[in-house]
Amino acid sequence: MVELGKKEHAQRILDALDTSKRLRKRLIIVVISLVVLGVVAFSQGINLTLIVGVELLLFVFLSFSVDRERQSVEYNLDLGFKKLGWTRPEEIDETTTGNLLKIIGDEIK
Repeated sequence: MVELGKKEHAQRILDALDTSKRLRKRLIIVVISLVVLGVVAFSQGINLTLIVGVELLLFVFLSFSVDRERQSVEYNLDLGFKKLGWTRPEEIDETTTGNLLKIIGDEIK
C-alpha cells in the first residue's frame, strides 16, 4: 500500500471543505424543491395525507444522504489533519486554508 504524502492529505482537507460548502447549497435547493412540490401537489387537489407521506419519505431519504455525506467530510478532515500532524481546529479559517494551499503548491488567490 502506497503512503500518501503531505500534498495529498492537504488536498483531501481542501476537497472535504469544498464538499461541505456544496452540500449546504444542494440541501437548500432540495428543501425548496420539496416545498414547491408539496404546494403544487396540494393545488392540484391531491390527497393531503398522500402529500405529507411522500414529503416525509423524501425528507427521511434526504436526511440519511446528508448525514452520510457529513460523516464522510468529517472523516476526511480528521484523517487529513492527523496525517499532516496538525491538531484539527474548531473553525478552519483563511490562515489554515492558506497553509494548506502552500503545501499543495497553489498560490493564495
